[in-house]
Amino acid sequence: MLSGCYTHAPLESDPQPREEVRVQLTGAGRDNLERNQGLLLERVQGRFLGGDSETVRLEVKLGASRAIYGQASGGNVTDTLTFQRTDLRLFEQREFSAARTSLVTALGIAGVASLYSIAVSSSEDGFTNGDDGGNTQFSFIVPFGTFLSAAAGLFKSP
Repeated sequence: MLSGCYTHAPLESDPQPREEVRVQLTGAGRDNLERNQGLLLERVQGRFLGGDSETVRLEVKLGASRAIYGQASGGNVTDTLTFQRTDLRLFEQREFSAARTSLVTALGIAGVASLYSIAVSSSEDGFTNGDDGGNTQFSFIVPFGTFLSAAAGLFKSP
């Protein structure tokens, strides 16, 4: 599985159709979205479908816990939301961040190397758990995914 870190950069003009974008809503935009869709969000992420001088259409995935048209959904639902341009504060484009990805990868490798070094040195020093007269060596394992998740959380976009 491949993964990486991403940032969102402001766009000066409309994105290309089907491009993945995030929009920041104004206060009125948040109120309209809550009133019309039952969603209380400051930002909406989805695919840009197009728009005109007054409106913008996004294809969005709504999670299972979201209320859709007053009814609870049973799973992820794709819907098209139309926004008034006056309800949008900012368009942002998702971009791969090579610097953040490199830093998180380096931290992950350093973490694994440190854990390996600790495990090897404790087994060479003869640490035991004492249950069988000192013959069983003691070691520990920290899940690699947990470490990477914690490191990646340092770079979460606001």
